[in-house]
Amino acid sequence: MGLYFTSYHLIKHHMNTNNESSQAKKHFKVMLSGGLAGLFSWVVGYPIDFIKTKIQSQDLDEKKYKSSWECFMRNYRKYGPRVFTRGLITVCLRSIPVNAVGFTVEEKVAGFMGRQPIE
Repeated sequence: MGLYFTSYHLIKHHMNTNNESSQAKKHFKVMLSGGLAGLFSWVVGYPIDFIKTKIQSQDLDEKKYKSSWECFMRNYRKYGPRVFTRGLITVCLRSIPVNAVGFTVEEKVAGFMGRQPIE
């Protein structure tokens, strides 16, 4: 989550804006920053999420993996490096609009509550 929010604020901060920009441009900046932050966090975190899911879904009575490292190595040896990116494109396509809307709503709600937007 730290990577997610940090990337959002860094992307938003580095986008070229000025104080006279319209509300539409500000909303677009938030939406684009949110969409890219979501995309970035999934690309970085997807292999880790794959391993977590494999470990969580194993039978507790007959554990297949003793550690995250063992899960990584066994899947890598059996299926190759592409196993850690299966389904990534679908997740990324979904993450862009979901996170764009999510950060836009968060910024609006925070504004209603009195927080000044972070530029």
